[in-house]
Amino acid sequence: MNNITKNYGKNTVLKDASFSFEKNAVNLVIGKNGSGKTTLFKTLYGLIRQFEGEKEHLDYKMMSENSVFFKRRSGMENLEYFLDKVELQNVDEFIEAFGMRDFIHRKVKTYSQGMRKKLALTMILSSTCDVMLMDEPTNGLDVPSVMILKSIIEKKKNSVTIVISSHDVGLFDKRFADAVFLIRDKTVSRVMTDEQTSSLYIVATLRPIDENMFSVIDRYTDGSYCIRINKGEEADAACALAAFGLVLFRPSDAAGIKAGLLS
Repeated sequence: MNNITKNYGKNTVLKDASFSFEKNAVNLVIGKNGSGKTTLFKTLYGLIRQFEGEKEHLDYKMMSENSVFFKRRSGMENLEYFLDKVELQNVDEFIEAFGMRDFIHRKVKTYSQGMRKKLALTMILSSTCDVMLMDEPTNGLDVPSVMILKSIIEKKKNSVTIVISSHDVGLFDKRFADAVFLIRDKTVSRVMTDEQTSSLYIVATLRPIDENMFSVIDRYTDGSYCIRINKGEEADAACALAAFGLVLFRPSDAAGIKAGLLS
Protein backbone atom coordinates (compact mmCIF):
# COMPACT_ATOMS: atom_id res chain seq x y z
CA MET A 1 0.00 0.00 0.00
CA ASN A 2 1.49 3.35 -1.04
CA ASN A 3 0.19 6.75 0.07
CA ILE A 4 -3.37 5.55 0.66
CA THR A 5 -5.77 8.36 1.48
CA LYS A 6 -9.50 7.83 2.03
CA ASN A 7 -11.99 10.60 2.74
CA TYR A 8 -15.68 10.42 3.57
CA GLY A 9 -16.69 13.91 2.59
CA LYS A 10 -14.66 16.25 4.80
CA ASN A 11 -13.72 13.41 7.18
CA THR A 12 -10.27 11.93 6.44
CA VAL A 13 -9.98 8.36 7.74
CA LEU A 14 -6.63 7.38 6.19
CA LYS A 15 -3.98 9.85 5.07
CA ASP A 16 -0.83 8.92 3.09
CA ALA A 17 -0.70 5.43 4.64
CA SER A 18 2.22 3.39 3.26
CA PHE A 19 3.14 -0.08 4.54
CA SER A 20 3.80 -3.70 3.52
CA PHE A 21 2.45 -6.81 5.20
CA GLU A 22 4.72 -9.79 5.88
CA LYS A 23 4.10 -12.57 3.35
CA ASN A 24 2.98 -15.98 4.68
CA ALA A 25 2.74 -14.59 8.19
CA VAL A 26 0.22 -13.33 10.73
CA ASN A 27 -0.12 -9.55 10.48
CA LEU A 28 -2.00 -7.94 13.36
CA VAL A 29 -3.64 -4.53 12.81
CA ILE A 30 -4.56 -2.78 16.04
CA GLY A 31 -6.22 0.53 16.76
CA LYS A 32 -9.04 2.13 18.68
CA ASN A 33 -12.64 1.77 17.51
CA GLY A 34 -13.16 4.23 14.69
CA SER A 35 -9.46 4.46 13.87
CA GLY A 36 -9.95 3.13 10.32
CA LYS A 37 -9.32 -0.61 10.58
CA THR A 38 -12.49 -1.61 8.73
CA THR A 39 -11.97 1.10 6.10
CA LEU A 40 -8.46 -0.25 5.51
CA PHE A 41 -9.76 -3.80 5.07
CA LYS A 42 -12.55 -2.72 2.71
CA THR A 43 -10.03 -0.80 0.63
CA LEU A 44 -7.75 -3.83 0.37
CA TYR A 45 -10.64 -6.14 -0.49
CA GLY A 46 -12.07 -3.79 -3.09
CA LEU A 47 -15.35 -2.81 -1.44
CA ILE A 48 -14.00 0.75 -1.40
CA ARG A 49 -12.82 1.70 -4.87
CA GLN A 50 -12.57 5.46 -4.63
CA PHE A 51 -9.35 6.33 -2.80
CA GLU A 52 -6.03 7.99 -3.49
CA GLY A 53 -2.83 5.96 -3.68
CA GLU A 54 -1.84 2.48 -4.85
CA LYS A 55 -2.41 -1.03 -3.54
CA GLU A 56 -0.88 -4.31 -4.63
CA HIS A 57 -3.21 -6.34 -6.83
CA LEU A 58 -3.56 -9.70 -5.09
CA ASP A 59 -6.38 -12.19 -4.54
CA TYR A 60 -7.94 -11.01 -1.27
CA LYS A 61 -10.70 -12.76 0.67
CA MET A 62 -12.35 -10.95 3.58
CA MET A 63 -14.30 -11.94 6.67
CA SER A 64 -15.96 -8.94 8.26
CA GLU A 65 -17.46 -8.54 11.71
CA ASN A 66 -20.90 -8.51 10.08
CA SER A 67 -20.56 -11.10 7.32
CA VAL A 68 -23.76 -11.41 5.27
CA PHE A 69 -25.46 -14.77 4.65
CA PHE A 70 -28.71 -16.00 3.15
CA LYS A 71 -30.69 -16.31 6.39
CA ARG A 72 -33.37 -18.59 4.98
CA ARG A 73 -30.77 -21.09 3.79
CA SER A 74 -28.73 -23.46 5.92
CA GLY A 75 -25.12 -22.88 6.82
CA MET A 76 -24.05 -25.63 4.40
CA GLU A 77 -26.14 -24.14 1.59
CA ASN A 78 -24.39 -20.82 2.14
CA LEU A 79 -21.00 -22.51 1.95
CA GLU A 80 -22.03 -24.26 -1.25
CA TYR A 81 -23.16 -20.95 -2.75
CA PHE A 82 -20.12 -18.83 -1.86
CA LEU A 83 -17.31 -21.39 -2.26
CA ASP A 84 -16.14 -23.17 -5.39
CA LYS A 85 -15.79 -26.95 -5.72
CA VAL A 86 -12.13 -27.01 -4.66
CA GLU A 87 -12.78 -24.82 -1.62
CA LEU A 88 -15.75 -26.95 -0.54
CA GLN A 89 -13.40 -29.89 -0.09
CA ASN A 90 -11.88 -28.02 2.85
CA VAL A 91 -15.03 -27.23 4.85
CA ASP A 92 -15.34 -30.53 6.78
CA GLU A 93 -12.08 -29.84 8.61
CA PHE A 94 -13.35 -26.56 10.03
CA ILE A 95 -16.92 -27.71 10.62
CA GLU A 96 -15.44 -30.43 12.81
CA ALA A 97 -12.91 -28.14 14.50
CA PHE A 98 -15.56 -25.58 15.51
CA GLY A 99 -18.15 -28.18 16.53
CA MET A 100 -20.71 -27.18 13.88
CA ARG A 101 -22.17 -30.61 13.05
CA ASP A 102 -25.29 -30.01 15.13
CA PHE A 103 -26.32 -26.83 13.31
CA ILE A 104 -24.58 -26.64 9.93
CA HIS A 105 -27.77 -27.89 8.17
CA ARG A 106 -30.07 -25.52 10.09
CA LYS A 107 -31.23 -22.21 8.62
CA VAL A 108 -28.89 -19.34 9.39
CA LYS A 109 -31.76 -17.24 10.76
CA THR A 110 -31.77 -19.57 13.79
CA TYR A 111 -28.05 -19.07 14.47
CA SER A 112 -26.63 -17.24 17.47
CA GLN A 113 -23.88 -14.66 17.00
CA GLY A 114 -21.26 -17.28 17.83
CA MET A 115 -22.70 -19.74 15.29
CA ARG A 116 -22.66 -17.09 12.54
CA LYS A 117 -19.06 -16.23 13.40
CA LYS A 118 -18.03 -19.88 13.13
CA LEU A 119 -19.76 -20.10 9.74
CA ALA A 120 -17.92 -16.98 8.55
CA LEU A 121 -14.61 -18.40 9.78
CA THR A 122 -15.26 -21.72 8.05
CA MET A 123 -15.97 -19.86 4.83
CA ILE A 124 -12.79 -17.79 4.79
CA LEU A 125 -10.51 -20.53 6.15
CA SER A 126 -11.73 -22.85 3.38
CA SER A 127 -11.03 -20.24 0.70
CA THR A 128 -8.04 -20.25 -1.62
CA CYS A 129 -6.44 -16.82 -1.95
CA ASP A 130 -3.24 -14.82 -1.54
CA VAL A 131 -4.38 -12.79 1.48
CA MET A 132 -7.00 -13.51 4.15
CA LEU A 133 -8.45 -10.39 5.76
CA MET A 134 -10.11 -11.15 9.11
CA ASP A 135 -11.85 -8.16 10.67
CA GLU A 136 -12.49 -8.75 14.42
CA PRO A 137 -12.63 -12.56 14.03
CA THR A 138 -13.03 -13.29 17.76
CA ASN A 139 -16.15 -11.21 18.47
CA GLY A 140 -18.91 -13.59 19.56
CA LEU A 141 -16.58 -16.58 20.04
CA ASP A 142 -16.09 -18.40 23.32
CA VAL A 143 -12.52 -18.81 24.59
CA PRO A 144 -12.12 -22.49 23.50
CA SER A 145 -13.13 -21.52 19.94
CA VAL A 146 -10.63 -18.65 19.98
CA MET A 147 -7.87 -21.08 20.96
CA ILE A 148 -8.91 -23.42 18.13
CA LEU A 149 -8.87 -20.49 15.69
CA LYS A 150 -5.38 -19.45 16.76
CA SER A 151 -4.12 -23.01 16.26
CA ILE A 152 -5.64 -23.13 12.76
CA ILE A 153 -4.12 -19.76 11.85
CA GLU A 154 -0.67 -20.92 12.97
CA LYS A 155 -0.89 -23.69 10.36
CA LYS A 156 -2.58 -21.66 7.62
CA LYS A 157 0.02 -18.90 7.63
CA ASN A 158 2.54 -21.23 5.98
CA SER A 159 0.60 -21.00 2.74
CA VAL A 160 -1.27 -17.68 2.90
CA THR A 161 -0.77 -14.15 4.21
CA ILE A 162 -3.16 -13.49 7.10
CA VAL A 163 -4.18 -10.00 8.22
CA ILE A 164 -6.19 -9.73 11.43
CA SER A 165 -7.74 -6.66 12.99
CA SER A 166 -8.54 -6.91 16.68
CA HIS A 167 -8.97 -4.61 19.62
CA ASP A 168 -8.66 -7.58 22.01
CA VAL A 169 -4.88 -7.77 22.43
CA GLY A 170 -5.37 -10.33 25.19
CA LEU A 171 -6.45 -12.91 22.60
CA PHE A 172 -4.51 -11.82 19.52
CA ASP A 173 -1.45 -10.24 21.07
CA LYS A 174 1.95 -9.12 19.83
CA ARG A 175 3.52 -12.46 20.74
CA PHE A 176 1.07 -14.29 18.47
CA ALA A 177 1.63 -12.04 15.46
CA ASP A 178 4.67 -12.05 13.19
CA ALA A 179 4.16 -8.37 12.41
CA VAL A 180 2.11 -5.72 14.20
CA PHE A 181 0.69 -2.54 12.63
CA LEU A 182 -0.86 0.36 14.51
CA ILE A 183 -3.51 2.65 13.02
CA ARG A 184 -3.25 6.02 14.71
CA ASP A 185 -3.60 9.63 13.59
CA LYS A 186 -5.02 8.44 10.23
CA THR A 187 -1.88 6.56 9.24
CA VAL A 188 -0.52 3.00 9.53
CA SER A 189 2.86 2.23 11.07
CA ARG A 190 4.63 -0.98 11.96
CA VAL A 191 5.55 -1.45 15.61
CA MET A 192 8.27 -3.59 17.11
CA THR A 193 7.18 -6.86 18.77
CA ASP A 194 8.68 -8.31 21.94
CA GLU A 195 10.55 -10.89 19.86
CA GLN A 196 12.32 -8.15 17.89
CA THR A 197 13.42 -6.17 20.93
CA SER A 198 14.28 -9.01 23.32
CA SER A 199 15.38 -12.64 23.51
CA LEU A 200 14.42 -15.70 25.52
CA TYR A 201 16.96 -17.28 27.86
CA ILE A 202 17.03 -20.46 29.91
CA VAL A 203 18.39 -19.90 33.41
CA ALA A 204 18.93 -22.33 36.29
CA THR A 205 19.46 -21.00 39.80
CA LEU A 206 20.22 -22.52 43.21
CA ARG A 207 17.10 -20.92 44.70
CA PRO A 208 13.84 -19.59 43.21
CA ILE A 209 14.26 -16.25 41.50
CA ASP A 210 12.13 -13.22 42.30
CA GLU A 211 9.53 -13.15 39.50
CA ASN A 212 8.87 -9.49 40.23
CA MET A 213 12.40 -8.72 39.02
CA PHE A 214 12.37 -10.77 35.81
CA SER A 215 9.96 -11.42 32.94
CA VAL A 216 9.33 -15.13 33.51
CA ILE A 217 7.81 -16.93 30.51
CA ASP A 218 7.77 -20.45 31.95
CA ARG A 219 9.04 -22.63 34.82
CA TYR A 220 10.34 -26.21 34.38
CA THR A 221 10.30 -29.25 36.62
CA ASP A 222 14.11 -29.28 36.91
CA GLY A 223 13.98 -25.88 38.60
CA SER A 224 15.09 -23.83 35.60
CA TYR A 225 13.25 -20.84 34.13
CA CYS A 226 12.58 -19.35 30.72
CA ILE A 227 12.89 -15.55 30.98
CA ARG A 228 12.76 -12.67 28.52
CA ILE A 229 15.59 -10.14 28.52
CA ASN A 230 15.67 -6.91 26.53
CA LYS A 231 18.49 -6.63 24.03
CA GLY A 232 21.45 -4.76 25.50
CA GLU A 233 20.51 -5.68 29.08
CA GLU A 234 22.02 -9.18 29.14
CA ALA A 235 25.01 -8.23 31.32
CA ASP A 236 22.83 -6.45 33.89
CA ALA A 237 20.47 -9.43 33.98
CA ALA A 238 23.35 -11.85 34.54
CA CYS A 239 24.59 -9.74 37.47
CA ALA A 240 21.10 -9.62 38.98
CA LEU A 241 20.67 -13.39 38.58
CA ALA A 242 23.98 -14.01 40.37
CA ALA A 243 22.21 -13.11 43.62
CA PHE A 244 20.06 -16.22 43.13
CA GLY A 245 23.04 -18.56 42.61
CA LEU A 246 23.02 -18.59 38.81
CA VAL A 247 24.37 -21.84 37.38
CA LEU A 248 23.22 -21.63 33.75
CA PHE A 249 22.51 -18.71 31.44
CA ARG A 250 22.07 -19.47 27.77
CA PRO A 251 19.94 -18.20 24.87
CA SER A 252 17.39 -20.61 23.47
CA ASP A 253 15.08 -20.87 20.52
CA ALA A 254 11.63 -19.47 21.33
CA ALA A 255 9.85 -21.85 18.97
CA GLY A 256 11.63 -24.80 20.53
CA ILE A 257 10.57 -23.71 23.99
CA LYS A 258 6.95 -23.35 22.95
CA ALA A 259 7.05 -26.80 21.33
CA GLY A 260 8.29 -28.30 24.60
CA LEU A 261 11.59 -29.39 23.10
CA LEU A 262 13.64 -27.94 25.93
CA SER A 263 13.53 -29.20 29.50
